[in-house]
Amino acid sequence: QDDSIKGILIAIYDVLGNMILLRQTTGQYAWSGDTPGSMAASGVYIVRVTERAQNGTLLAQSKRLIWKH
Repeated sequence: QDDSIKGILIAIYDVLGNMILLRQTTGQYAWSGDTPGSMAASGVYIVRVTERAQNGTLLAQSKRLIWKH
């Protein structure tokens, strides 16, 4: 169990499974295509959102995202 997660953890992966962005937040987050050092190319990405429930269990959900700029 990862006790370092506080609030909501958002990870964005490219279709090859490479993590291109990792953000921790306590509220809403809007991704503008920024990645460390550059803008993301148009394409398909996977967004994984993880949060810790009150009982300590990690809850996660993934969705496909089509990014165009």
